[in-house]
Amino acid sequence: MKKKILLLVFAAISFGGVSFAQNSGEINGKVYDASSGEIIIGANVYVELGETKIGGATDINGRFTVKPLPPGTYIVKVSFIGYTEKKIAGIQVYANQVTYLNDIKISEGGTTLGPIELSSGPPIGHKNPNLVQISSAKIHELPRTQNLNEIVATVGGGTYVSDDGQTLHVRGARPNSNSYYIDGVLVQDINSSMVPSNAIGSMQVYVGGVPARYGDVTGGVIAIETRTYFDDYYEAVYLNSLYEEAAKKKKEKEAAENKE
Repeated sequence: MKKKILLLVFAAISFGGVSFAQNSGEINGKVYDASSGEIIIGANVYVELGETKIGGATDINGRFTVKPLPPGTYIVKVSFIGYTEKKIAGIQVYANQVTYLNDIKISEGGTTLGPIELSSGPPIGHKNPNLVQISSAKIHELPRTQNLNEIVATVGGGTYVSDDGQTLHVRGARPNSNSYYIDGVLVQDINSSMVPSNAIGSMQVYVGGVPARYGDVTGGVIAIETRTYFDDYYEAVYLNSLYEEAAKKKKEKEAAENKE
C-alpha cells in the first residue's frame, strides 16, 4: 500500500514538473555599461517569484537567461558591484516563448536602487506571422468587457465571431475545428463565458502554422494562461510606478511654473 502511495506521489510530482516546463517561458537579454558601452560579465539578472529568485549571471558575452517562468508580467532586476541596481517593469512572458530584452544598460554609482524603468513596448523577438499574443493589459484596453471568442476575434487575419458571440471561425474552418487550452490542458466543449476576461493572464492565438505539440488541428488554437497572484502583484507595482512617475512630472512642472 505504501509503495502504491509513493508511486502516485512521484507520478503527480513528475507530471506537475513536466506541465510547468511545457507551459513556461523565458527572458533573454544582454547587459552593457551605460557609459562605455562595454558588455558586463557576471551581472546578476533575476525576477522574484514569491520568495524565490529565478535568474543567474551574465556570461562572457554579457548575455543572460531567466527561466523557467510561468506566463505573466514581471519586473526584471539587474545588479552588479559598483553599479546602481536597475529594475525594468512590465515585462510580459508567454508560454513556450522567449522574451528578448536587448541592450540593458546600467550605470556606475554604487549598489543603491535606481528608478524603475518601464517597458515602453513589446520586447524584441522573433515574429511568428501565424501567432498573436494577447496580454491582460491589452484585454483591459478593449472598449468593453467581452467574452472569450470576442477577444480572440480582435486578432483579425480571417478570424471572426458570430453575432451572438458563441461561435468562433478561424480562416473559414468549422467552429469545432478549434482547440482551446487552459493552463496547458485541452478543454473540450468550451463556451465563450467559461473564462471571464479578468481571469486571463495572457493568451496565444494561432491562426495557422500550428506547432506540432498541439497535434492535428485544422482550425485555430487558443492557449490561455489564467491570472495568478504574481500577475496581480506585479501589475500593482507597475501601476504604482506609473503613478509615481506622473506625480513626479506634475511636481516638477509646478515648481517650474512657480519660479516663473
